Amino acid sequence: MKPGRQLLSMEERQELLASLHPDWQSTADESAISRLVKVSDFDQALRLVKRCAALAEQHNHHPDIRFGWGYVEVSYTSHDVHGLTVRDARSARALDAIIAELVDTTD
Repeated sequence: MKPGRQLLSMEERQELLASLHPDWQSTADESAISRLVKVSDFDQALRLVKRCAALAEQHNHHPDIRFGWGYVEVSYTSHDVHGLTVRDARSARALDAIIAELVDTTD
């Protein structure tokens, strides 16, 4: 198996969620994590999606992204192993930093 492609244990998944922004949630089957980010308008949503896409290319790990006026939802999973790996953890942490820089999340 290639490095970084081993599934996270239950304990590692719990540690991952505890280390991320509190808006990250695990799916019911714990095979993915997702974060819904509220933004001010469509332009800000698109800017965040573009930064997320650049991060995905940099990490060679591509999330599922949904967006529209006022929101961006990003989900990470490692499709090749059907669950969460260190690749998802690394990408989610990096995305948290991008969101903190780009989006005012104080309501």
